[in-house]
Amino acid sequence: YIGSRLKSKVIEFEETGWYDGDIEEKSEAEKARDLFLYRSNVQPVEERLKKFSLTVGGAWVASCLALNVATNMQPVFDQYDPRMLEKLSY
Repeated sequence: YIGSRLKSKVIEFEETGWYDGDIEEKSEAEKARDLFLYRSNVQPVEERLKKFSLTVGGAWVASCLALNVATNMQPVFDQYDPRMLEKLSY
């Protein structure tokens, strides 16, 4: 939200008083200031959040795949197989 407000070429007033809903064009100085603020303060945080989200999402997908593989594997020792039970008897 903050990034979109800083990158916008207009100022939208919301719930601030009698001029609620007013839209005004930003001056060149305001545009330059807001773009500087966006690039120095907001964009790095957005990039870190994207990296973190992709990392967590990738780890989640990998864990789901590992769980799927682990649950579909045949057990090494099948305790209910009659042949195995015969081998184990004295």
